[in-house]
Amino acid sequence: MTVRLDNGQARVTIRPDLGAGATAYDFHDGACWQPIFRRAPDDTAHPFQLSNILLAPFSGRVSGGGFTFDGKFHAIERNMEAEKYPIHGSAFALPWTITGQSRDRLDLRLAATGPGPIAMTRR
Repeated sequence: MTVRLDNGQARVTIRPDLGAGATAYDFHDGACWQPIFRRAPDDTAHPFQLSNILLAPFSGRVSGGGFTFDGKFHAIERNMEAEKYPIHGSAFALPWTITGQSRDRLDLRLAATGPGPIAMTRR
């Protein structure tokens, strides 16, 4: 399922079912639409094939397999088989729910929480 947002100057196509990633992002230069990101087919099945993925609740690698917050260690499970530690969060691999939508705005919510004391909403 894709959702397209368009404000006349920029347009983006989002896949809420595939981590709220983008399949396209274009800018209108006054004469024509120019792609900003490489295009991905709307029916892409894997988040890493998208034009852009959402790295949340963290970007990069979490060495040590977790983090300490408020005096408590929060373990984060490895999320990619080839990686020793968790990397790029979990939001890119989970379906998001549309909570609001207009021509140029999309409100999304991730039903999952975590890792640890983290909740995610994208607007």
